[in-house]
Amino acid sequence: MAPKLKRAEVNASVHICSRTLTGDFSAAIQVATHHRIQLIYPKSHLNIPEWAEELRVETLVGFGIDPKLYRVLIHKMTPANQPCPRGQELKCLKDTALDQIATGPYEIHFVLQDGVKAPSVDKLREWQQHYAAAAADPAPIPTKHIFTLCQPGRNHIARIAVDDLKTPPEGDVERTLRHGLGLTSTQEVMKHNLGMAFKTKLVNKEVKFHLNGEGCTDLKDIEDLATIALLPSNVVKVHVSPSSGIGSLAMGDGGDDEDEETDED
Repeated sequence: MAPKLKRAEVNASVHICSRTLTGDFSAAIQVATHHRIQLIYPKSHLNIPEWAEELRVETLVGFGIDPKLYRVLIHKMTPANQPCPRGQELKCLKDTALDQIATGPYEIHFVLQDGVKAPSVDKLREWQQHYAAAAADPAPIPTKHIFTLCQPGRNHIARIAVDDLKTPPEGDVERTLRHGLGLTSTQEVMKHNLGMAFKTKLVNKEVKFHLNGEGCTDLKDIEDLATIALLPSNVVKVHVSPSSGIGSLAMGDGGDDEDEETDED
């Protein structure tokens, strides 16, 4: 098995490259927040693509740019009277030694994702307003229901609020950010949270349910819980289909399976 490696800590000052602030401004430059951000990320065991993706999302959100549309190129801060260095993907920060901290300062460029049409200023501002409203809207106090694994010999029972299933766990900054930006589906979040409650790994398995009073043939997709109104007396009976590995349902901490570190780009 390949050794598990760590990515160095990132606590870097990041600025928009001054050379992008001349001539005709792109839509991203026009709507971006033009103050520096401090990109803070702890040491991590994530593999390089996942780690770099988290940095990309945090950087773009920090500048108020929709991460579904853009990626980032980065280079060390260079005096404005010198040519702009060739930008690199954020994964270049992996070369920072583990006993050091990537501090910058860095300059960045906003680059459209492959196949994405350049958005208008209005479209980017609409995303900013939507994100600000979603971040400021407090969630209502949820009603909890009994969930059980409908399988002979299994006694997995939990009392869960459906609204809590639909959003990442409190304190899980990475999942919260990705879900709020639409980068992680509601189905993925619900399976992760249900697995945490059951202390069973459900990610990458097919998960369905029926309610008490309904037969095991009347199965619905787990994400349908987000669209139906449950009665206080309802019990949610969860099924994991045999084709998805119900026979090997493992007890655990409910988190995702760790990927073996390969350090592949």
